[in-house]
Amino acid sequence: MIINPLILNNANQREIWRIILVIFIFLLIILALFSLIFDLVKAIMIRQGRKIDGAMINLTDTGLIEGQSDYRKTARRKSRMMLFKAMMIPILLIVTGLIIHFTYTTIIGRAINLWDYEREGFRTIMYVHDWSNIPRVKVFGVSVISDWPALLNKPHFEVEAIVSYIVLPLYVIGGICLLVTTQAHIARFIRIEYLIKEHYESDISKKQLYDTSAASYEYRESEDTLEQ
Repeated sequence: MIINPLILNNANQREIWRIILVIFIFLLIILALFSLIFDLVKAIMIRQGRKIDGAMINLTDTGLIEGQSDYRKTARRKSRMMLFKAMMIPILLIVTGLIIHFTYTTIIGRAINLWDYEREGFRTIMYVHDWSNIPRVKVFGVSVISDWPALLNKPHFEVEAIVSYIVLPLYVIGGICLLVTTQAHIARFIRIEYLIKEHYESDISKKQLYDTSAASYEYRESEDTLEQ
C-alpha cells in the first residue's frame, strides 16, 4: 500500500501546530501563575508592613517618641521582637524534624533518602514521572516536549518511609514559615522608612516653609518701619 506523501506532510504539520498551541497555552499559564504569586507576595508584604503601625501608634500619640532617629530605633526593635516571636514555631518544627531524623538514622546505622520513591522516601505516596527521558520532537529545528513523561511510581504506602512522611513535611512547613516571617520583617523595615519619610521629613519641609514665610513677613515689616 502506497501512502500519499501529501497526507503525511499534512499530518506532520497538524502535529507541529498542535505542539505549538500546547506550548503557547503552557507559557500563558506560567505567566498567569507568576502574576498571581507576585500579587500575593505584594499583598502579604503590605499587610505585614502595616503591623508596625499598630505597634507604634500609642508611642507616637503620647509623645514618647523624640524625633526621627528615636522612631527608627524603637520601630526596628519592635520589628525584631515580632520576628523572633514569629520564628519560634517554624524553628520548633525544624528542630523536631531534625531530632526525629537523626535519631532514626542513628538507630538503623545509615542515612535515609527522604526523596526516594521506591522504598523509604516521601515520594512513595506521590506520582513520579521520568522527566529525564521526556519525549521530544523537533519543531522548526528546536527540540520541544511532545508528550507527558513515563510514569515511574504510583502512590503506595511503605512502612520504611514513615519517618520520611513525618520529617519532610516538618522541614517544608518550617522552611515556608521562616520564609514568610523573613518576608514580613523586610516588609516592616520598608514600612518603617516610609512612615519616617511621611511623618517626619514632610513635617520638616512644612516647618521650613513656614519659617521662610514668617521670615519674609518680618523682613517686609522691618522695611515698612524704616520707610516710616
